Amino acid sequence: MFKDEFNQREQVYTYNWSKGLTQTPKTPTSILFTPRRDFHSFGYDAEEEYARLSQYKENSYWYFFKRFKLTLYKNENLNEITMIRDCTGKEMLAIEVFSGGIHYLKNHLLTHFKERIPHLREGDIHWVLTVPAIWDEAAKKFMRKSAEKAGIPGSRLTLALEPESAALYCQLGAPRSGLSPMQPGAKFLLLDCGGGTVDITVHEVRLDNSLKEIHRASGGPWGGIKVDDAFQEYLLELFGFERIISLPKHDVIELERSFELLKKSVNTEDKNYHMQLPLTLRQSADLEPGTVVAGKLRLNSKVVKVFFERPAENICRKIQEILLSLTHHDLDTILLVGGFAESKILQDKIQLKFPTMKVLQPNEPGAAVIKGAVEFGHCPEKIRFRMSPYTYGVNIVTPFRHGKHPTSKYIEVNGEAYCDDIFHTHVRKNQSVETGTEISNETYNPMTKGQTSMNFKIVTSDSLSPKYVDDPGNRIIGSFDVRIPHAFSSLERSVNVKMIFRGTELEVEAKDAHTKQIYKSSFRFE
Repeated sequence: MFKDEFNQREQVYTYNWSKGLTQTPKTPTSILFTPRRDFHSFGYDAEEEYARLSQYKENSYWYFFKRFKLTLYKNENLNEITMIRDCTGKEMLAIEVFSGGIHYLKNHLLTHFKERIPHLREGDIHWVLTVPAIWDEAAKKFMRKSAEKAGIPGSRLTLALEPESAALYCQLGAPRSGLSPMQPGAKFLLLDCGGGTVDITVHEVRLDNSLKEIHRASGGPWGGIKVDDAFQEYLLELFGFERIISLPKHDVIELERSFELLKKSVNTEDKNYHMQLPLTLRQSADLEPGTVVAGKLRLNSKVVKVFFERPAENICRKIQEILLSLTHHDLDTILLVGGFAESKILQDKIQLKFPTMKVLQPNEPGAAVIKGAVEFGHCPEKIRFRMSPYTYGVNIVTPFRHGKHPTSKYIEVNGEAYCDDIFHTHVRKNQSVETGTEISNETYNPMTKGQTSMNFKIVTSDSLSPKYVDDPGNRIIGSFDVRIPHAFSSLERSVNVKMIFRGTELEVEAKDAHTKQIYKSSFRFE
């Protein structure tokens, strides 16, 4: 969407991807690399080429990754040298895989637009990359680095949280979203059910129609692929492990696509469903009569509904947990978005579990995130307040006190006893923070006269009141060094450290009190 079109509240356009003779608004997160680890193809093209290679036994040295975005969720050791495995166990650098996909999508968009707008320049585009709200700072920073590696300058890149984007689409996108804008003071729970993860946020509409988060983002890996996993377990029971595990790759892809079509058609009616089977499975002699009819697998509704039970139960349990924690809020609306949210089974289970709630969906719930990301790119200020997902702080050293500090933290510097790795809090978990506004500003002094630099570790914690940097649930997400004057210079020797949330990302800023030099967003990716 162009800026003048956005100001006129016109339609947000999305690309339709070719899948055989049909077109779909989404393409799968699949990517193929050559044996030399060079990018080859993405989405449906990657799946079809890998299936062709498999059919002719030429796939052994190729790298095929599917649903690789999930590898960033709760990855405790994520960094620029993190390796991920493809579908056959071969390893590649994760950043090469992610940047390869982003580079393809970037060039695809540029090619598509330059055919229509020859004078378009890359510098005219501001890019918005969506990420799950339940990702931590390391995962967000990893995505930013992947985008920069793909040729998108950091100054022209915004990371948008997926449920927030969808919330903006539902609230600001009227009449495009098909929903009436909520009035100031209204509160709603947004449930973003994607293929991999489910994100849940709770917002309140403010007087200026901006949104204030009133419960920190939460969720889990309960997306549509959990339904796929349940179906695969059923196939293993039906046909046997050996038969399923030995299926050629092109048959596996055919199965996955057939089930995807079936999954979208499932509703609450009691009836039989039919899906296409590969020839190798149609010929199974040990199946019960009527299981395969005219080359198609017959499934009754009771069997199919079981595939949805576990993810639906996890989602409802999480919603219940959130609602119980918000008993003092007047919350009566659940907004369902995301591809998995189109499931009639899921919609029915949520409405049955929460009968007093209004369960609503916008037009094209599967496209709500991407269309809302356009809203966010133009109006990031519409998300004014967020709940801090973690406690953030830095490491400090304090005088050691026997009986209070553990001996494992004891260090001695110039004959003085100190306690090392104290967690000094800047922002507490669940604290409401205003974006773009300074949240904390603390002053730190060097330990010794000869010290000419200070190192700060940036640490996150799941605890409200962490004591030490290495407490369980803590994670060092970066560090940086600040130069300070020599002790004999008679100059002020202190450093100010402050934290700011710029949009969806944490920014840490340190300033030498004497030189006023600012060390901004310079902490290293650990």
